Amino acid sequence: MIKKNRNGQEVIRLDGHDFILEEPSREVIREALFYVYYASTTGPVMEIEWVRDYPQFGPRNEGWGKDSPHRVWHDLREDVGEWRLEILTATPEEFAPFLTDIRVRRDRWHWMTDVTKGNKLMNRPAVKAVIEELDEEMSYFFPMKVFDRDTGELISDEYHYWVPRRRLWFEPEELLRSDRVVDKPFPGPFAIVDRAWELTHNQALRAVVAEYPFWGLSSSLTDVAFSNPVFHRLKSEGFTGLVENTATGHWDRNYFQNIGHFDDLIAAEKEAICHI
Repeated sequence: MIKKNRNGQEVIRLDGHDFILEEPSREVIREALFYVYYASTTGPVMEIEWVRDYPQFGPRNEGWGKDSPHRVWHDLREDVGEWRLEILTATPEEFAPFLTDIRVRRDRWHWMTDVTKGNKLMNRPAVKAVIEELDEEMSYFFPMKVFDRDTGELISDEYHYWVPRRRLWFEPEELLRSDRVVDKPFPGPFAIVDRAWELTHNQALRAVVAEYPFWGLSSSLTDVAFSNPVFHRLKSEGFTGLVENTATGHWDRNYFQNIGHFDDLIAAEKEAICHI
């Protein structure tokens, strides 16, 4: 029996948390300098499984260390501080060990979104087309398949894994400085204290990332940031899987939301003045 909330939305409760079937929306709820993807809104509901074992992508893998030809490093402006930019460069064959097809529950296939998190971020063709239009040279796409976890039957071969080639690494000499306190109401690498503080307060860094349509954080290929204009464009297309976080802290996180905000401080200050 399908359970619905008072608004008539389908709800599945897992481990004490409600997942709500997304209703497509073209609205951007909150203006921000950039937006970050930090979780899947459907993965736990779909009960995703990997078709095969695979190594986690990262610099510890053979051939992918700091001096790897697959990782081209670029200097950032000096006032950005302890951040480095790298551009991934590799053939599909060289990326293949880190990718796998997936299996899901067919009876919950209607929960599958246009952007979702499998082994890496997965996009439907319409999303892929927009990304290629906005930032063609800085993204890789790898075709993948979705199978029925019970029967092994093919459900879909339309999805592609998306790997943003532009990666930012934070390499501080000192971690967890006592003067760096910031509370982000969403989980994941973007919310780690030192990184969150930098992304909130380092104005030189913020000026740099505001110019990037898409970028990824360190070696994690599922932690992706979108510039303000790009996020607006994606939402204007009505794509699902990009649900803005409305929680005020980790304690009241909504598991059917997965987009965090790093505010535009100037816009926030203007708004505050308007309310005085």
